[in-house]
Amino acid sequence: MIAKLKRFFLLLCLIVILAFVFSDSMLYYCSRWHEKTGDVKKAVSGYRELLRKHPGSRWAEKAKEAIDRLKQKD
Repeated sequence: MIAKLKRFFLLLCLIVILAFVFSDSMLYYCSRWHEKTGDVKKAVSGYRELLRKHPGSRWAEKAKEAIDRLKQKD
């Protein structure tokens, strides 16, 4: 029982750490998903959040391009 709890907490800690380390990627891919499903407002909001929180991210340029692309569709 204790071994299972240790594994559970280890996995939980790993997930939390990965969420912080890859939060820019998560924001980008969530925004892409919103874009693909037609929720443009949420997509743009996610891309802007990525640019605000992670301006130097490797995803920043793609987020800017996506915002420009979505603005042209309006």
